[in-house]
Amino acid sequence: METQVLNIGNKDVYIWESDFCWNPARGFSMYITARDGTPVRSKFLLDCLPPPPQPGSAYQFIKLEPQEFHGVRDVFKISDFIDKPGEYDIEVTFNSFLADSFMRQYFADDPIAKLPLWTNDKPPVTASRVHVVVKP
Repeated sequence: METQVLNIGNKDVYIWESDFCWNPARGFSMYITARDGTPVRSKFLLDCLPPPPQPGSAYQFIKLEPQEFHGVRDVFKISDFIDKPGEYDIEVTFNSFLADSFMRQYFADDPIAKLPLWTNDKPPVTASRVHVVVKP
């Protein structure tokens, strides 16, 4: 799966590089539903949990200028998520692990805190659904 985050705003934004991982609630999150709308319960859990950012290193943050994107490619087996044939919709959301309050409290004197950071205080970004057909 290839996922990209595009800055559609008119100002620079900085995204923590560790947000580009898969987790049920933060970073990239994947939701799969069957054709009838029933959520799919997979046997595989995408559960990365990165450590907090390191003070003093703005290089952990990816600068996205307006209309620029950053992406990652991950290889997953569809059978890890879907165990029977049928039609399914896959939805992906993106949300930061970092809270603005955390950054202000623990990085107040750090140059990182002065950057326009994407934090979990902003609404999640939701990609267009992808429809897949799984055959036997």
